[in-house]
Amino acid sequence: WDKKLENPGGIDVVMALSDVAIESTSRNGYDYFTFIIRDWEQSLVRWRCSLAPAEVARLRGSADGWDCRNLKFFIAQVSFADVGGADAARLGEIPTRFKLPKDDVHFLVRSGGVALRNNPIFRAFLGSMPPAHGKTATDAANKQRHLASE
Repeated sequence: WDKKLENPGGIDVVMALSDVAIESTSRNGYDYFTFIIRDWEQSLVRWRCSLAPAEVARLRGSADGWDCRNLKFFIAQVSFADVGGADAARLGEIPTRFKLPKDDVHFLVRSGGVALRNNPIFRAFLGSMPPAHGKTATDAANKQRHLASE
């Protein structure tokens, strides 16, 4: 018996296959969504660049500073891994169900904010936003991070 190779049980194999199937479908959906959005972005840039200056002025109020290529869609896949450390592991342990303990709900919400702030594509999106009321979106996110850590 001590020379026998350990193997996973039937339930472990079925669960692993199920996880692979779900993750594969999710990844394929994300890849397709990314392709569609990139295609839409390119189509919009072509359309914007085909506009006559008079049409740009009618739509924007002015053609001053118009850059028809200044359009960027941000697509990011945010996951528990973006939270990092022990919190990412704890998030993976929370069961999926319709009713969660209040502490888990608060932890999930807080962690969602952390995951977004740690995601480089989301940070690039925030950095691309024009300032509002003298503050950039990145400034607002930093303030929110500070408040959450108090």
